[in-house]
Amino acid sequence: MKTNKEYQEEIEKKYGKSLKDIMHELIVEHHMDQWDGSTELGVPKETFVAWRTKFVLAQIKGEQI
Repeated sequence: MKTNKEYQEEIEKKYGKSLKDIMHELIVEHHMDQWDGSTELGVPKETFVAWRTKFVLAQIKGEQI
């Protein structure tokens, strides 16, 4: 089983942009939930949810990722 980091590297390479940008596009621009987003990226739902949580919490705290 792959780690979230391995999935991240694979997705960033495939799409040619940062995971943060990819997640923003899927969630904000395309209004995808965890099921549609994880299917689109080909990652487990839990991985997609972890990434979504990471970026949302960083935005709330005003942190750079």
